[in-house]
Amino acid sequence: MSEELFTTARELQDRARREIAEEWQRWNATLPTESARWPIGAAYLRDSAPGSLIGDAIVNQLKAVLFQMQTERFYVPFEHIYFENVSGTYMKPRHEFMSLLEQAESGSVSAIAAYISIRLFRNIEEAIVVKRQLRLKGVKLFWMGRPQMDERDPQAWAMERQLEVADELHSRQTGWLVALAKEQASRRGLPTGPLPDGYRVAERGPSLQGGRRGRPIRWEISEPWASVIKEGCQRYLKGASYADLAVWSAGTATNGLTAKGGPMTTQWWRSTL
Repeated sequence: MSEELFTTARELQDRARREIAEEWQRWNATLPTESARWPIGAAYLRDSAPGSLIGDAIVNQLKAVLFQMQTERFYVPFEHIYFENVSGTYMKPRHEFMSLLEQAESGSVSAIAAYISIRLFRNIEEAIVVKRQLRLKGVKLFWMGRPQMDERDPQAWAMERQLEVADELHSRQTGWLVALAKEQASRRGLPTGPLPDGYRVAERGPSLQGGRRGRPIRWEISEPWASVIKEGCQRYLKGASYADLAVWSAGTATNGLTAKGGPMTTQWWRSTL
């Protein structure tokens, strides 16, 4: 699936939601009439970054999940498809996942399915606690690669624990490699995150297949933000607070607005300086 370059995160997320709706309609139209009597299940779909939504990855997740639920004879209403584009390291920032758990706790769903186990959890401690709570409520959990054996068998318990360890190891290893890459970039004088408002990207490397933008390879001073940030830093060193800078910046050439049009708040000044 080809993509236009420089597609925004919001556009990718909105397109993913449309494709999820279309795929669910196709699946729903193929179900046998007896599916109306199946217990209600829920589908959980997640990708960590907007760039992961390029292509048809999220739709393939949904296809696999709906196939699992149909095989197990659970019906998934459209309103019980939970999709979010966020890291899975911890549960609390995942608002859709937390809403799904509330539905399961209330008895509204009898089963939850995800593409693979790491879509549900990347933290072994949370995985053990939440799975136990859900199973005590009678909620079944499905994902590709789940041990296909009696859940009471100690070997099933051991295999699931090993899978949870592997999921967290993958998460930790990814974080470690990203940190090393950022250290190396910093030593070469390259930016390791979004450029502050005092700079703008002047040139990017070649874009990658599938529409991903190439990384910045040259940047330049962006006025009037660079001059305002420089003067704001000098004022701060002389005793002005972040709140003082937020008030002062409204009278500058920036009119108190960042390069993206947001307000130069106290928090903005704190993170910028």
